[in-house]
Amino acid sequence: MRPQTAIRLRQEVKEVYDSIAEGFHQSRSRGWADFEFFDDYYRGKDEVVLDVGCGNGRLLRYLEQKKFKSYLGIDNCDPLLRHAKKEFAAHEAVGFKKGNILEIPVEPHHYSAVFTIAVLHHIPSRALQLQALKELGRVMTPEGKLYLSVWNLYRWRYATAFIHGFFRWITSGGDFSYSDLYIPWGRREKKYRYCHAFRMPELLTLLKEAGFEVLDTSTSKGNLVVVARPFLPSRRVSILGVEVDGVTLDEAEGLVKGFLQSNEQHYVVTPNPEIVLHAQKSKAYREILNRASLKIPDGVGLLWASRWLQSPRKGQISRLVHFFRGVGGLLSLLIRPHTFRAPLPERVTGVDLMERLTHHSYQMGAKIFLLGAAPGVAEQVREKWRFDQIVGTYAGAPAVKEEEEIVKRVNDSEANILFVAYGAPKQEEWMNRNLKKMPGIKVAMGVGGAFDFVAGVRQRAPQWMNRMGLEWLWRVGQEPSRLP
Repeated sequence: MRPQTAIRLRQEVKEVYDSIAEGFHQSRSRGWADFEFFDDYYRGKDEVVLDVGCGNGRLLRYLEQKKFKSYLGIDNCDPLLRHAKKEFAAHEAVGFKKGNILEIPVEPHHYSAVFTIAVLHHIPSRALQLQALKELGRVMTPEGKLYLSVWNLYRWRYATAFIHGFFRWITSGGDFSYSDLYIPWGRREKKYRYCHAFRMPELLTLLKEAGFEVLDTSTSKGNLVVVARPFLPSRRVSILGVEVDGVTLDEAEGLVKGFLQSNEQHYVVTPNPEIVLHAQKSKAYREILNRASLKIPDGVGLLWASRWLQSPRKGQISRLVHFFRGVGGLLSLLIRPHTFRAPLPERVTGVDLMERLTHHSYQMGAKIFLLGAAPGVAEQVREKWRFDQIVGTYAGAPAVKEEEEIVKRVNDSEANILFVAYGAPKQEEWMNRNLKKMPGIKVAMGVGGAFDFVAGVRQRAPQWMNRMGLEWLWRVGQEPSRLP
């Protein structure tokens, strides 16, 4: 969807709701059955609630029964806000403020329960929908929960609107999708509201890209209902002082896509047991790792350690039980890895994430620079993959004296993703020193020996060893010098 079309549709939605506010208020005097879906997650009296798109304050009737610590409603429809303020004026812990979901006028990381009921589907274009979800994440506490509902595309009551939307999609030259509908309001003088009706897979993908972990979903009376939370803080673990993010490969890719659209620079690290041991020798290196925007678990030993660190170890008997649990977890990880459960949900290797990002680089609008490895290896990777999105390669070296030349090459390439293959700890230290000198780079990632694997200079472990988490054993066999 073109930006000017999205701006026009947002204005149309506001004008329609301003014009139907009185009738809409009367039709929203009762509660909503789907609120009950939230009961298992909403904690009650300690919740600091933000209601984005509060309308006339309908949600408060549900929350009055469940209790809350404080409530703030946000809406951009003045008539509905007046009704809400009038009805709930006696509540000391309740407030209302004018605003919209794309620019929520509140402080960051403050609200433990954020509701947005029937709002996101009025936001046109995927880019703005993603922006809205990220804005919701900005105002949430790390342990907070998002309670969200949107229209379901498969709502056959409005089949006529879907048919019109289908023909609009065909004739608009790609400006609209078949999910962009105009939904009627009123019986006599109809008003038509823009609505992007979602499919559940589409909504879940959007939430993951925005940085959420989906806890539960439901489809009820034509609505898609979701409970989610910021997934990185909730699954981040510390192993010997090194932070590791509990992400899957899909989630890591979604995060990097989000990084590319942000106004800040980010770097990604790939902790494995070897890197964790390096970090024990250098506090400065450990801090570099922990400052990374994303720290993917590139080592099966980290999965086992994250589970082993979960259980308490008080008392001699507890320590013994803890030891056997650890041994059992290790055996489970080796013999039946698909049944192993730990705070780190899966191993995400640097080479797998690099390949995924490169193969999706065109859709992401990414331009990639390959830095490091032996002379000629990065060029072999580009020749093998044959992606136009790889705009530069250079072996270089992590020595300080070469930094000026490398930075110039990267900047001249106009790349926005930089893969650095100098090996740990040199690659992380290099990124820490030089990232700000390359303002065009949105994401830098240390990838160790990934170029060698892709180019065929070194062979990756067989699939059966990867499935059992034994790639480390294969690499030690190839490079005995890796042993301490």
